[in-house]
Amino acid sequence: MKRVFVFLVFIMISLSINGQFLKGNPLYVAFGMNFGNYFASNFELNYIVRDKYVFQIAQTSSFRVAKSEPDDFTSPTIYLILPLSFGKAYDQLESIHLMAGRVVNLKDYARLKLMVGLGPVKIEEPINWEYLGPSRTTNYSFDYEKDYRLGLVIKPSIESHVGKVFGVSFNAIMILTNKRIMGGVGLDFVVGRLYRSNTLNEKLFKD
Repeated sequence: MKRVFVFLVFIMISLSINGQFLKGNPLYVAFGMNFGNYFASNFELNYIVRDKYVFQIAQTSSFRVAKSEPDDFTSPTIYLILPLSFGKAYDQLESIHLMAGRVVNLKDYARLKLMVGLGPVKIEEPINWEYLGPSRTTNYSFDYEKDYRLGLVIKPSIESHVGKVFGVSFNAIMILTNKRIMGGVGLDFVVGRLYRSNTLNEKLFKD
């Protein structure tokens, strides 16, 4: 799925090199983390048309300690001194999605983006837990089951800009499939061309 995401981003960047496609419109990346029923990281490429419409290609990778993990599951001893539950078994959810939506320009160099989209979702979860007995490594063996579903993605966000090329985004995200639902809130950093060429907002920011 990562290769598909890289391919789509490459196509969009290639098109943006063509002046007829970009036409001075904002094109920028966003990356950050989300916290909810999963912990997630995300990377996005955004393109805004006429300050009214936004199109986005995004990848979200999420994980949580496996819901199916036995209560007496133990990790290898080395992991007991490491943070963030290393050595645990994880439920994982990865989505690549195409988004579209509406942009509402706010005061003080900020804008609201309301987006919805679709994309494939890969779900990996541990199954076939087998007790191995007391051990210095782990007392269970398990396999990972992979499943692919179509996901509906909803993501509203508010961007606040501190310059022509940098800002932050406060957002909420929900990825819905007929098997799992991922939801959370997060913070992204945005970098790139944030305003159309020769617009008032762009001129107000001084180099």
